[in-house]
Amino acid sequence: MATIKRLTIEIEPTVSDICAVISSVAGYHPGQEERFLMGIEEAVKRRLDEIKKEKK
Repeated sequence: MATIKRLTIEIEPTVSDICAVISSVAGYHPGQEERFLMGIEEAVKRRLDEIKKEKK
């Protein structure tokens, strides 16, 4: 069985598209959806911090 270590998607997603991808991936990794969402939350926070710094 293959292990996905990193998933990169380049599309113009809507929030519902992103949630569908997360749900699909989580289906192959039972019990890990919260971990995925927490990782996304951290990534979004880092990006927002970068944007704030760029504005200064």
